[in-house]
Amino acid sequence: MNRKIIMTPVAYFSMLITALAVLVLVMPLRAMADPILYVTNFNISTVSAISQDGTVSTFASGLNNPEGLAIDGSHNLYAANWGNDTISKIAPDGTVSTFVPSIDNPHQMVFDSNGNLFVGTDQNGGTISEITPNGSVSTFVTGLVYPQYLAIDSSNNLYFSNASQTTIGEITPGASVSTFASGLPVHSGMTFGGPNDNDLFVACDNGSIIEIAPGDNVSTFATGMSNLSGIAFGVDGDLYATGGSIIYQITPNGTVGTFASGINGGISIIAVPEPTSVSLLLIASAGMMIRRRQ
Repeated sequence: MNRKIIMTPVAYFSMLITALAVLVLVMPLRAMADPILYVTNFNISTVSAISQDGTVSTFASGLNNPEGLAIDGSHNLYAANWGNDTISKIAPDGTVSTFVPSIDNPHQMVFDSNGNLFVGTDQNGGTISEITPNGSVSTFVTGLVYPQYLAIDSSNNLYFSNASQTTIGEITPGASVSTFASGLPVHSGMTFGGPNDNDLFVACDNGSIIEIAPGDNVSTFATGMSNLSGIAFGVDGDLYATGGSIIYQITPNGTVGTFASGINGGISIIAVPEPTSVSLLLIASAGMMIRRRQ
């Protein structure tokens, strides 16, 4: 005896939705109070969190003159304690632990795409150390001149400023060192951004931020600031910069505004990546009303 399956309109619609189980809505969830930036307070040995509306709160304390900041793929934060030659690891809930117990005057830090942490130090007059995810420290390049500020591109090439801070050096993943740019204004923090993240943005002591595009094309991106140090692009595409006690926000067209205040010796700033997406798989199983006819 043959049987026919007859579906009601509700059942047909439900099956259509089920067939479209490929319909996955990815919704990054970030509350207004969630931090979008972290900033070091060198003078009071803390790290501040800054929310989307510019509210500043203490995220971690008990550090020792933190200078550099870096964040890994699991949103753990790392702080270079210039005051006691250590690197602290700060969990997403603010719990602080020691990641590296001894490293000579650590400054700025960056992660490569393999999860290795690079740190500019004063060891032997100027060394960049490489730290594996398990905390093992080795010398990556030495013989530099106090490489205080670091940046890294999408190909894992490192960039550093020397002691005079008018020259930027480049180091390949194979540890080959060359000059990337020279004759620049005295500068501090650096970060990559712009079209395809290929442009190097550099904070200068004259209150400006310059942009170095491929081909060594240098231009002024923004002016009118003071006490610049660290800079970082937020997930919103704006550039954020530490300016002593305040945080500047610079739009893609170079417009400068004050985003937050109440920082105490802000040296480094880092943006928080988008939160882990929540995938909602919509499968309409209710209403699968199937009538069978003999």
